[in-house]
Amino acid sequence: MHYVAALALALGTAPALTAQTAEDAALEACLGAPTQSCALSAAVATAVAEELPIERARVLVSVARALADIGNQGQASATLALALEEARSVGINFVTQEKLKDIAPVYAQIGEGARAIELAQEIDVRIIREQVLSDILESAYANGDLATAQAAINLFANASRAFWEELNLLAHAPVDVVQGADFTAYEARVRDLTRPDQRMRGLVLLAVIAHKMGNSGERDALLDEASDQYDRIVSQSARANMGALRTSALLSAGINGDRFARSYAQARADGDRLRAFDDVRSFARRIGPIEVAQGDVDSALARLDRIGDIEAQARYLAQLGPVDSFKVVEFYQNAADAVAEIEDRFERDRLRLVLVASAVRTARVDSAVGIARQIEDDDAQAAGLAAIAPIL
Repeated sequence: MHYVAALALALGTAPALTAQTAEDAALEACLGAPTQSCALSAAVATAVAEELPIERARVLVSVARALADIGNQGQASATLALALEEARSVGINFVTQEKLKDIAPVYAQIGEGARAIELAQEIDVRIIREQVLSDILESAYANGDLATAQAAINLFANASRAFWEELNLLAHAPVDVVQGADFTAYEARVRDLTRPDQRMRGLVLLAVIAHKMGNSGERDALLDEASDQYDRIVSQSARANMGALRTSALLSAGINGDRFARSYAQARADGDRLRAFDDVRSFARRIGPIEVAQGDVDSALARLDRIGDIEAQARYLAQLGPVDSFKVVEFYQNAADAVAEIEDRFERDRLRLVLVASAVRTARVDSAVGIARQIEDDDAQAAGLAAIAPIL
């Protein structure tokens, strides 16, 4: 455990490194008066006191993620290395791989894409591996790390999914990268698609790429053609979701004006006709962030009641980002009360961590800290406290 203690020294927590302090006083004191420094220090102290390597890895990953979020890439990288060493020390392959799915995306977040890809390739279960690759892609997009993004795309076993990821990558790429793309080749593949919803999706992404290339005529022609495909979609759910996808793409590309306004209004009108629970939830996840971006917070929050269970609602709120509304505070309070009634202690703490992560994304410090105080397991509480550190 000497290397975990070394991290504690780096974070200035060495004087408090006793098991009693780590498991009780450090967490309790910080939750009473939380600061970014004490949140990270208390989490590391808990990792030092923990006997099980897999639990130490769990807390260290949370600390590394927090360090990455606050921009301390050097310490984040060192902490990830410790977490990885702990995970490997378990000596049980599937247990180690369970932690790799948490560790790899953080490496991508701090710009160590090659390491992230290497770890993702160690994951044997294809569904889990490709979810990790998607998480790596998200960080790569955010960082403008196109080499890592392309490397992740190349590892998808499903050729169709790889194509969509690649086209989406290009649509999110910087203008100078887009200029060198083989637009004709991508367009040919999109035109080979026969389903109206798939073709519409492809045409919208091509329109965004044309927009970045400075070709407004091609952009408008593709968007007109996408509208024609939209009219051919029979499924109400597919229409609503494709309409929301188009609106989101226009928004992110900065394509405003009447075209955006029409797409936004049409998507919401189609979404309001949905009745099936899964359709309503899927549409809300797409349209809610757009509504917030347009300043219509009330409409986005009104969808919360139609999302489903507490976990789904918490994840939806996290997608909306910082929202200044009493309804958000009220949700976290009511959700915490409901979780407290669950019989299984591990499920209670699992859901509390979901709520903490959501509250962090919505920038509700008091809600996040209040829920973290209720977490019963020391390691889970330390992980929750570390997650809160970036907004303290």
